[in-house]
Amino acid sequence: MGANRYTTDQLISGIELVSHMPLSNATFTPEQILQLADWELETALMSQILSIRAGYYLEYVDYEQVESGLYPIPADAIAGALSNVELIQNTTIIPVNQIEESEQYSTISPTSTSYGFFIKGNMVQILPKPNVGFARLWYLRRPNSMVLTTAAAQITAINGATVTVSSLPSTYAIDTVINVCQDQPTFDMLSERVITNIAGTDVTLDEAVDTMVVGDWIALQNQTPVPQIPVEFRPLLIQRVVVKVYELQGYLPKMQVAQKKLEEMEKQLFSLITPRVQNQTKVIMPVNGGFMNAGRSRGNFPAGRHG
Repeated sequence: MGANRYTTDQLISGIELVSHMPLSNATFTPEQILQLADWELETALMSQILSIRAGYYLEYVDYEQVESGLYPIPADAIAGALSNVELIQNTTIIPVNQIEESEQYSTISPTSTSYGFFIKGNMVQILPKPNVGFARLWYLRRPNSMVLTTAAAQITAINGATVTVSSLPSTYAIDTVINVCQDQPTFDMLSERVITNIAGTDVTLDEAVDTMVVGDWIALQNQTPVPQIPVEFRPLLIQRVVVKVYELQGYLPKMQVAQKKLEEMEKQLFSLITPRVQNQTKVIMPVNGGFMNAGRSRGNFPAGRHG
């Protein structure tokens, strides 16, 4: 089990230290401090992370093909947005181009010679409607809400689909949906599972999670005891919450000093960290015959890339 330096408990301690909160602090509960941290993460800090760590929250969901060709945008997609849409047929990945609904002239064919999609409310309409394979929707996943470590359970042993935890909150029961959260960087949400049995501190899940290790956590659905941000952004999150705390308390001089410090920290961090990919993005062009010709039947797929 790695050094446990990244939990929400440590985040709260950092906020209390930097803001000089008294030990007898009765203004903000630990849960309220984490709520402030969630708000700061969901706004400016999220934008900063994605600006130099593009893809940090990138995730996809696969849907079996449906007759309507309509697929729901995942509920945990940031701002209900998508990054990309693909069709998967065996090992072939087929690109789906975004089109405008107002440009459609048919309910079964796109306006171009390849598959297309447009957003319909909170659904994705793919045309022609796929009748083989499945649809893959890429999106940026919203980080789980932060909770105290007492609201989660840290894994101390793993035996297939059964995990032993240090202690189990009373809110956990059979049929509870849980998230397996990574304790160490990069703090991913590893899986979503359902509890099928509880015996003391042994928790059996509906399926084993191959990627989890001792030290990881199980938390209620959409919750995490470990802030899901890069390590280098933790000081920024702490400082942002400190600024907000001073603002809420009406300590405007302190807020202004803290804000200036935040700007210095941001400048230093952005000069230290560069984008993950520094070379110019390559433009991949379709090969000859790589797109479906007009008039082909709906059962035919354009050429795609192969895994």
